[in-house]
Amino acid sequence: MRPSTPTPAGCSGDRTSREHGALRVRVVTLNLLHGAPVPPWSRARASLGARLEWTVERLAEERPDVVLLQEASVTARHGSTVATLAERLGMAHVYARANPAPLWRVAGMGGRLSRRLAFEEGPAVVSRLPIVEHRVHRLSSPLNLHERRIALEAVLDGPMGRFSVFSVHLTAGSRAGRRGQIAALVRAVEASPHSHPVIVGGDFNAEEHSHEITWLTDLAGWVDSFRHLHPDAAGHTWGQALAAATATAGRRIDFLFSAPAAGEHWDPCHSRLILDRAFPASRGGVLWASDHYGVLTDFEAPSSRRNRVP
Repeated sequence: MRPSTPTPAGCSGDRTSREHGALRVRVVTLNLLHGAPVPPWSRARASLGARLEWTVERLAEERPDVVLLQEASVTARHGSTVATLAERLGMAHVYARANPAPLWRVAGMGGRLSRRLAFEEGPAVVSRLPIVEHRVHRLSSPLNLHERRIALEAVLDGPMGRFSVFSVHLTAGSRAGRRGQIAALVRAVEASPHSHPVIVGGDFNAEEHSHEITWLTDLAGWVDSFRHLHPDAAGHTWGQALAAATATAGRRIDFLFSAPAAGEHWDPCHSRLILDRAFPASRGGVLWASDHYGVLTDFEAPSSRRNRVP
């Protein structure tokens, strides 16, 4: 039996009550745009430091409890972007390498050039709540040596007990590949070892009316938090040109979902886009934090669970 969908409602209490143990969690998902060192002159690579600094400042203002990142990178030039972000925010973090896939690592050149071009990226979770454990779930076929797609699950110790969050980045190259990855993701979420609802966020590289996303919302009963609260808003999250003077995003492919457990969901009560404004570039003009905007949602625990906790 499909679990009931929560009714849109404002968050109970205020921000102060959330910070003092109310059964509410503020979650952000964001694709950082990694800035791989190939080609070495790319704007994404050259601007990564400034973009990361802007991202840290804006997240500090929003004070999320959990940040789900995609394309968190580790490079010789910038080190680990997620470690830098987590340290600046005073939060814990876990990271899992997704790419480069094994074939590219084997094909890489040795010596000084290889070290200078060293690069990897993958999903990460940054959290104010204690991270009890984490797991990596393979979503793509092990036979795919060019691209590796994974979901990173972090088990957090929250006010109503342990619950899982997943950071996900699906392929952009193949609709059939995404469908297989969606099926693997649903299995991973359903195998979560505790009875609390789950929050899943990330870059799905598919729009809300695609087969992949409607499978989640219509068949699996997942709640698309932004659309649930804003039925008529465009909510575009992807396609932003990094140096454009105006907004250029035209597709909504980044989502924060509430996935059910035992017939209950985390209830989304507030959701909006963040990092959807430009900032001044050091040499004139403007920059954007990423080619993606972030999505922020405040989730409340199911009312039955709120009522059981003193």
